[in-house]
Amino acid sequence: MNQFVVLALACFLLSACDNNTPDAAEQYVLGSAYDDGGTQNIDYEKARYWYEKSSAQRNLDAMRALGFMYEKDKGM
Repeated sequence: MNQFVVLALACFLLSACDNNTPDAAEQYVLGSAYDDGGTQNIDYEKARYWYEKSSAQRNLDAMRALGFMYEKDKGM
């Protein structure tokens, strides 16, 4: 995996996990990376986890992505 991709993913993960300032947009990006293979490993369970965290903060993109996962029975 490209070093830039690893660094970017690590930064998103750290920011998305920060309990003081959770960022719904970054949580959505992490979910997308696991959903479409941006991490080179598709993992629908992790994608759903991040989409659900982002959806809980009313991120509409995450809600839509989660709906598509349910519709396509991906990781449910």
